[in-house]
Amino acid sequence: MLGEFKELSAVTAQQFPEVELLDIHKVMEKTTDDQILITGKLTNGAAASVHIQGGVKHQTGLTHEIFGDKGTIVLNAPASIQFGSHQLRGAGPTDKELHELSIPDAYYWVPDSLKNDAGLF
Repeated sequence: MLGEFKELSAVTAQQFPEVELLDIHKVMEKTTDDQILITGKLTNGAAASVHIQGGVKHQTGLTHEIFGDKGTIVLNAPASIQFGSHQLRGAGPTDKELHELSIPDAYYWVPDSLKNDAGLF
């Protein structure tokens, strides 16, 4: 979305050694990592960091923040970038606070019935 990484460092970790299977009410040992952290510089010189986490009990969904010299854009989604109602906020270089931005209908490539689907099962 913002370009390729020129330099990066990454680490994975397992913060939650057990997972609860809600449908069968069973707790099991987990053998996979649930955290991915990436930091680095993009080819355009911008610094970037990415934190992907799974298995957390009180998920906050997706937060995507872009800070630049022409302003800030923050995208929030309840479950993932693919589903649900998204909140887009932004601010220009002289704005004091973020304000709600509308997402043009042309950016939705799904049926109207899915636009406000939280993506939670």
